[in-house]
Amino acid sequence: NNYGLNLDTQSIIVWAIDKKPEPLITPYEDSMTLFNKLPIKATEEDLIEKAETEIYADYSKKLKKFLLGYGNEKYIKKHARKICIAFFDIATTGRMGLTFYQEFPEDTYLENIVNWHSESSYHRLVLIKEKDSNGQEKSKLINYIGAPTFDDILFAIYGKPRANNDKTYQMLKKKIRKQMLECMFGNFPFPKNIVEAAAIRASQPLSFTDKNNSFDPNDWQKAICISCSLIRKYYKLEESSMELEEKRTDRDYLYGRLLAIADRLEQEAMFKAEKSGQRATNSVRLMSAFAVKPYQTWGMLYHQILPYRIQLNGAHFFQQKINEVMALFKEGDYEDNRPLSPLYLLGYSAQSRAFFKKQDKEDN
Repeated sequence: NNYGLNLDTQSIIVWAIDKKPEPLITPYEDSMTLFNKLPIKATEEDLIEKAETEIYADYSKKLKKFLLGYGNEKYIKKHARKICIAFFDIATTGRMGLTFYQEFPEDTYLENIVNWHSESSYHRLVLIKEKDSNGQEKSKLINYIGAPTFDDILFAIYGKPRANNDKTYQMLKKKIRKQMLECMFGNFPFPKNIVEAAAIRASQPLSFTDKNNSFDPNDWQKAICISCSLIRKYYKLEESSMELEEKRTDRDYLYGRLLAIADRLEQEAMFKAEKSGQRATNSVRLMSAFAVKPYQTWGMLYHQILPYRIQLNGAHFFQQKINEVMALFKEGDYEDNRPLSPLYLLGYSAQSRAFFKKQDKEDN
């Protein structure tokens, strides 16, 4: 009851063999939530640093810095407990089965969590609700770097539950939680099918709808960011993969960049014509086809953005970007019409964010 995360017939329990059995940290939440729950006394300097870096705060690094203590002997001695993780599921009425169990020294337990958050961190855009000075609730978008929750991963694969008693959703939720714990603590390889399922769903933007059945760009962007987290984890990519790699030459990444450039070009033209947000761009509409037949679909898309180039007086900046990317393709890669791997989302996301960062800098 005190240390369990329960879902339907499933329970995940984490506790310490100690006088104080509550663990310092639990494994199934995102980086920002975990860091904000830690017993950190904020000094004036910390508060200033938070204010200055809030937009792109790297909570995976903040988490690592605190949990590993950077050799702080007093801190390490405080956490010499043994941590237990147990995973139960009810097989039949009256019978509960233990499906996963591990014991760790607390420093090993924390190190496993740190590794997970470092290897699967990515840029996140999260909508949080806060109360203002008048007590009224307001929504606020927070952009930070960190790992997703287990439930976020389920959202990227399946979306929101179809109903209150969505059996498929509940079944997948239990399966995902177990698989993620096995990856985090059991040295299991990250499941390829989860990465592919998230990438396929993120490649279908128009399937993300709000309560009015209109395209929901926020949910779609959330799914892309979570997918990129899983891609970084599965392909064991370096931290540099979170930013735009302008010299990277693999086919999937470059096609992802081209899609992002076309998307941004059309957005700029729509903004100039005062039509921002009225409809999804051609890049968004053709994204699922682009992921399956990139060479063929890019030809169609390039033709469709020609009117927008005219509206932008030739769109020389964007055309230059397209030329730069085209020059990076290895011989034969550009004409290769085979389906793209999930890595193309990394190129798309990095290029899109590079445009927004440029805009932020100009605004500042």
